[in-house]
Amino acid sequence: MNRFLKGTLILFLSGIILKILGFFYQIYVVRTIGTEALGLVNMVFPYYITLVTIATMGMPLAISRLVAKGEARGVNTGKIMRTAFAVVLILSVSLTFLAVMILPKVFVYLEFDTRLRWCFYIMLPGITIVPLCSVMRGYFQGKQKMLAPSAGQIIEQLSRITCGVGLIYCFSGAYQGYLALFLAAAMMMGEFVGATSLGLWYIRERRLEKLPKNDEAVLGEMLSLGVPATLTRLTSSVDLILEAWLLPKGLVRWGYTNSQSATLYGQINSVCFTLISLPGVLTNALATMLIPSIASLSVSNSGRLKEKCANALLVTYMFALPVAAIFYVGGGELLRLIYHLDGLDMIMQILAIGAVFIYLGQTAVGILQGLGENKLVFVTNMGGSFAKIMLIYLLIWQRNGALVGAALAFSGAYFLQCLGNIFLLHHRVGFTLPFNKLFVPLVLSVIVGRLLLPASALLSPIFGAWAIIPAAVILALVYLSLLIVFRIFSFKMLS
Repeated sequence: MNRFLKGTLILFLSGIILKILGFFYQIYVVRTIGTEALGLVNMVFPYYITLVTIATMGMPLAISRLVAKGEARGVNTGKIMRTAFAVVLILSVSLTFLAVMILPKVFVYLEFDTRLRWCFYIMLPGITIVPLCSVMRGYFQGKQKMLAPSAGQIIEQLSRITCGVGLIYCFSGAYQGYLALFLAAAMMMGEFVGATSLGLWYIRERRLEKLPKNDEAVLGEMLSLGVPATLTRLTSSVDLILEAWLLPKGLVRWGYTNSQSATLYGQINSVCFTLISLPGVLTNALATMLIPSIASLSVSNSGRLKEKCANALLVTYMFALPVAAIFYVGGGELLRLIYHLDGLDMIMQILAIGAVFIYLGQTAVGILQGLGENKLVFVTNMGGSFAKIMLIYLLIWQRNGALVGAALAFSGAYFLQCLGNIFLLHHRVGFTLPFNKLFVPLVLSVIVGRLLLPASALLSPIFGAWAIIPAAVILALVYLSLLIVFRIFSFKMLS
């Protein structure tokens, strides 16, 4: 197996492991202490991740490209790495100092819950730890050795979970503000342990590198590669900041307490979205694999490119529809079974419709990036963020839409962003999607949704309250079999 395929497989498997670990950790947290502490952490997290994004300065992408180029030329990458470490260290320390001086005043000015300030202070070490880790991950990506960064992320997640579960187990009855601090502290513990393990692996790898020294100037090239990537990520971070302020404050504006608004924000952000995004591991892996595949076709074979684009979108569409149907009908029941949360059926129905566009959007972005159209991705990302903030303002700030308004805002934004990506992709490539391959999966997915509860009732004597899960799996397999029988889907579409 070549380096690229091996690296892709490692990324895919580690992504699944990380998702599963995070999923079960979140189940434990929600069942044990509820969603208020999670909501508090999620309200302050965008400020933290924005500073991390600026401090990172797009180094993973820049370093991976420069290291790969250095490897191809047979030169030592020591100067590249020293420059990258110096840049992120200077930025991290400077931003940490500014954050301590300025952000508490911002929180007061925006009338944020006073508990957020202490959560943010706990996260401060991450502003230095995460960018340094990103530099090392970029190094391993450039060498196409993905085992070390993947193992580091898994160690990080396990450390976070161990620390978080231990603190919650010992202090489960504590004040919600303290519990939010414990969750933030567990996050930082995970970052520290993961960084330590990755650092040891990096030192070992560097000692094994026996290549001539590279004395070329690299800072200018590094920044030219890293800054555009930072701007794209910064857009998403600013979007999260506005969301984390508008949504809870909009709820408070209509009479909810700070505690209630944090609880509701935790429910939609940490619980509903976690469940909806779980199947996205597969579409994200598809998008990752599409980037080099599409890049290799973009110049040499326009006919094959059109076919590849159409098949990628169709496969995602065929996967997304039954998943959305299952979440639409059984999402509320799954939340009751898994998280012991009730009253979120309508939220899951709205988000289930939006899930189709989340999954399709991931694939469309992967194709556009493979074509080198990063500017178009940036534009649609900006448009989607703007649409979401405007919808949150209209549906929650101006009207008391509560979580229903939030779900409508999220799904509406994902719909518009996905539509924009597919429109631009069609304009760029000119593919066609056969009507029968759009219509038949839609009809079969509606049938899957209609049969889910009867099938669950039929299996309940065997599986009890959890019968909805095997019922969903069986119906999904029948759906796939029918697509193959009707010649709508074939495994050649994945090649």
